[in-house]
Amino acid sequence: MERVFGVPTTPIAIALAALWLLCALVVVALGLRNRVLVRLALRQIPRRRAQTGLVTLGLMLSSTIITTAFGTGDTMSHAIRTVEPPVSGALMK
Repeated sequence: MERVFGVPTTPIAIALAALWLLCALVVVALGLRNRVLVRLALRQIPRRRAQTGLVTLGLMLSSTIITTAFGTGDTMSHAIRTVEPPVSGALMK
């Protein structure tokens, strides 16, 4: 896949990576500025193991489903573009 809605994927990937880096830096800066909130958040992980596990499992499952959907769509698009011209050409004759 080289284009998304007519836009090359390289600039999109660079923009998304920069946006992710900016968000990560903001979260780290907020964590360094307010350590009490970080302690409160991290303290809940061992206390609520089942909830932490379910949230982690849900995030992993949703990421897998979305990735699989994109992969399947790309595969079908490629197969249709590859197979369709010879088949339609044979039908037109």
